[in-house]
Amino acid sequence: AAFKNQQAARGKLNEIREANSLKEAAENSLKGKSVKSLELVVVDLPTQLGLRSTIKFGIKAITADGRVYSTPNIGGKTTWDDFIIKTNEGNYVEDAVEIFDDAAKVPNDEVKITVASKYSSTITTQKVFPLNYATDKFIIKQNGRHGYEWLRDVGGVQMPYRGENGKTLDIKIQQGLTKTTNIPIYKIEVTDIQSGKIINRIKVSTKTILTIDVRGGDGDKGSNRKSQSLGKYVKADDGKDGGNGGNITIHQSADSKDLNLIIVNNGGKAGSGGEGISNLYNGMAGRDGKDGTKGADGANGKD
Repeated sequence: AAFKNQQAARGKLNEIREANSLKEAAENSLKGKSVKSLELVVVDLPTQLGLRSTIKFGIKAITADGRVYSTPNIGGKTTWDDFIIKTNEGNYVEDAVEIFDDAAKVPNDEVKITVASKYSSTITTQKVFPLNYATDKFIIKQNGRHGYEWLRDVGGVQMPYRGENGKTLDIKIQQGLTKTTNIPIYKIEVTDIQSGKIINRIKVSTKTILTIDVRGGDGDKGSNRKSQSLGKYVKADDGKDGGNGGNITIHQSADSKDLNLIIVNNGGKAGSGGEGISNLYNGMAGRDGKDGTKGADGANGKD
């Protein structure tokens, strides 16, 4: 009887909590309220604002009777679902906009964030954030996958696989200025030679260290074989070769020669041979991949 009473009391307590929660949500919702104005409150704005940066913000809504309703990250209890957030230059996630990593998607070198009430879309506010692209380091990775990563793409077959080659890229670099703020930047276009497609368009500060990573993937290690098959010991699998590093061609305008550019195009490491029942049955190691080449034309000539 005591147990049943406790269960009933807990059930009643949960009902009360749920009712209070629904009441609080309704009190803090903008539904049914006359919104007079909205304010976008910046919570975190990076000083180095460029591609891949994140702008964090909260929202305040002021109603006709002077009450203020705020999102939880700035001390309020109004849910993000009560607002419509739009931007064309990044991905919106709750309380933040993550700027795209493709400069072609940020054509005016700025991010515009527009906010509206879900229940009164005619009331809006907007903030514009000019980009300075002042990132210390920016990395473009187009390296080859390691041998063990290939297994996921071939139906999960458990066999050693060689490292994938790094991409062969054509890179065009020229200097320019940001729109409206006229900050000097480098505009860089990266094309995959094999497919002929542009895979990266980026903008960075003239002081940014840009790294292009096209290393070959490491070869997979050979499988161990220490058991008998048909009464005989079987030799362990050989390790697989590392992938070759990608080849890079750089087209650099005369005014972009000071760009701090690092090319990483080493060949991948060889996979070790598998272990057999004895040294006689061990697999052989693979071979390291070849390093890629780097050439340049334009202002700096050929190297």
